[in-house]
Amino acid sequence: MTAGTTPAGDRNDAGPKRARVAELSRLVRATGHLDQEVREELARLLEELGTSLAQGTQTATAQTSTLLAAAESSVQLALHPKPDRTLLARSNERLHEAARSLQKPNAAVLEVVSRIATVLSEIGI
Repeated sequence: MTAGTTPAGDRNDAGPKRARVAELSRLVRATGHLDQEVREELARLLEELGTSLAQGTQTATAQTSTLLAAAESSVQLALHPKPDRTLLARSNERLHEAARSLQKPNAAVLEVVSRIATVLSEIGI
């Protein structure tokens, strides 16, 4: 590898993350206990997160991986018909912490995750 090149693992890591986000978006749209407007907004934000992860230098970093895992956890907990509010609050706090830990190059991801956290907060998390 020469200076300025990206290792193949870093270059290709955004694909599986986008697939995870797309599956989560599909699950959000399929859930029946959330208001349709909330489902659509959350699914759209998740798709935007997938796009942000795939753009330019948004290859996977440890911080981005942590943030994606926190987003997945929060959303999956919100999909349960009778979620444990204490668990949801803790999960949402981890999401906020992961978003705050991002470096400036991940500003687009930070913005989308912050909006996801806001939507989750508005539905009672």
